[in-house]
Amino acid sequence: MTIDINQTISVIVGILSGLGIKSFFDKYMAKKAENLATKEDIKELTRLSEEIKSEFINKQHHEKQLYNIKLDTINDSLDFIDKYISWHTIDSGITPVREDLSEQEMTVIARHCYNRLILTCQNEELINCFNQICFDNDANIFELYVIFRNLARKELGLGEPSLDKNNVFYSIVSTKDLSELEDREER
Repeated sequence: MTIDINQTISVIVGILSGLGIKSFFDKYMAKKAENLATKEDIKELTRLSEEIKSEFINKQHHEKQLYNIKLDTINDSLDFIDKYISWHTIDSGITPVREDLSEQEMTVIARHCYNRLILTCQNEELINCFNQICFDNDANIFELYVIFRNLARKELGLGEPSLDKNNVFYSIVSTKDLSELEDREER
């Protein structure tokens, strides 16, 4: 048996060629599998991203609704306190301008405000201050009003302004100067 050198070289070249194709085919199949996995990963990441986005939007919408309810509640409470204070005699002897509301009507409004404050506000101090304004006859109602306003601003996430404690409540807004100005302009 003689080994032909040409035949040996052909076998070796065939084997090496087969290995090269196998290597290429293996690389090709690995890349295809990687691409398929990437597509599946992208689908899953897209689904997760959309789910998170939807949860965020829902949470943001809920927080906005709660904030608006809280804002309405606080505004109603401030309106009630204004009405309530207007029925007090002010040190200067001025009788404030006021709505003609009965004690029963004021009580119903106070209950409504109190219940809404309890349901929407996190700050117990705010609720207690409201009660103190309504029931503590010995307290300085104007100081409590400033405290209530600042607690309300804090509850709403707003800053605390430095209010002039002498201008807490407008008992009467005079239009006298305006009518005199109007008269002068007509002449």
